[in-house]
Amino acid sequence: MFTLLAYYMELMSCWIENSVMSDLRYIPTENKKDEKDMISKFKVKFSGRLKEIRKEKKVSQEELAYKAGLNFSYVGHLEAGTYSPTLYVVWKLSQALGVSLSEFVSDFP
Repeated sequence: MFTLLAYYMELMSCWIENSVMSDLRYIPTENKKDEKDMISKFKVKFSGRLKEIRKEKKVSQEELAYKAGLNFSYVGHLEAGTYSPTLYVVWKLSQALGVSLSEFVSDFP
């Protein structure tokens, strides 16, 4: 269990350090509106990057869903910015698209 946690922590630090997503910093707040705004911004950025990579690879949503072991409608919701993916889902998508996690989030403004 400890090695999995250590791996996860290392993966997350590389993900943040090697991406422009580092501009998107979480600042603890008691204001729920600020929290919702941050989640909303993340969803918009992630959904745009997912769609961009999928189109670059010339993969349909159906094909991506199949390769990643996800439901087709879930992929559509991710691209629409309706849902926030877990790190595991982002990893599955990156594997299905043949990109690294850092490449997957590198173009976040």
